[in-house]
Amino acid sequence: MILSRDWNKRGALPVTMATPMTPRKKTPTLSDVAKIAGVSISTISRALQDKSQLKAETYDRVARAVANLEYRKKSRPRPAARHRTVAVIVPSILDPFFCVLLHGIDAVAKTYNWNILFMDSANSTEIELKNIHRLSETPIDGAILVPSGDKLQGYALLQEKAIHVVLADRSLEAEDANWVVSNDEEGAFLATKYLVDLGHRSILYVGGTHVTSTERARLAGYKRALREHGIPVRPALITECSFDSETSHAAMERILKAGEPVFTAAFAGSDLIAFGIRKAMEERGLKVPRDVSLVGYGDMPISGMLSLTSVSCPAYEMGKNALTLLIHMVEHKFISSRRVVLRPTLVLRSSCRQLNRH
Repeated sequence: MILSRDWNKRGALPVTMATPMTPRKKTPTLSDVAKIAGVSISTISRALQDKSQLKAETYDRVARAVANLEYRKKSRPRPAARHRTVAVIVPSILDPFFCVLLHGIDAVAKTYNWNILFMDSANSTEIELKNIHRLSETPIDGAILVPSGDKLQGYALLQEKAIHVVLADRSLEAEDANWVVSNDEEGAFLATKYLVDLGHRSILYVGGTHVTSTERARLAGYKRALREHGIPVRPALITECSFDSETSHAAMERILKAGEPVFTAAFAGSDLIAFGIRKAMEERGLKVPRDVSLVGYGDMPISGMLSLTSVSCPAYEMGKNALTLLIHMVEHKFISSRRVVLRPTLVLRSSCRQLNRH
């Protein structure tokens, strides 16, 4: 394949379309090109479509990588007509948070007369990729993706298929990615600070899957609140499991059985985690908040019924913003990336108590 320095009408990288060639062990992908060029996948995608926002040096690196790998842009005709359909891929429909997120997406879909194609990745990157592959022959205009982890494969595959994508709730380290998230570090800071203000100095943290941006941010907020109040961060008080009640219940059982570490309060990385913690404590005769104060994250509708103090993460507004942003992308109302960060609030209920000061 020969690359020319001439540009086409759109100023795109002159990559030839796929032609018959000697069978290769592995067909190069955008990820391969990005690794060789030392740039992000989104930069490669832009070079293959429109170089106007790229520096000449960056373009040259991409061009050399394309030539060395003999990368050929996949030919997949996109339907000219709009189908007003969006694919929504979430880690788990069993998590009430994502039900509220979908409710917000649905509200905007009804307003603009769009359809929703829902997919559950079951907290698996492998299933997430399979779902995205299934979209190849599906007439959609874009996708809203809640990544299962911090890997870029799913996002990159959507980019490679020329599907508009907006990340929701969780971000990825991808240049020019569009997302709508909540300030999880600030939310966790507010929750931990509240417990500290109540007199607690030994606060257990039980978080979710560490490969997600949400978990990393919430753990960072917990640690920042402790440090700002002169309380040492104790690794023994930090436990990470999954964003569900089953694994958090098992983790809490192990902690209570061991009898260490001793704590007077617990901050859960999600309301589902808080429910698992509470169940494990009640099975051992401990009461909230008499024995342990408890704060969750997400403020799901059932949390109010259970009187759980929780960080309100605006999932409904997140869903509305995500689809609105995607529709604007499809209609070419903007070119550069957009990142929306919503502000969490702490909803106080009766699951925490003031410690007596001596």
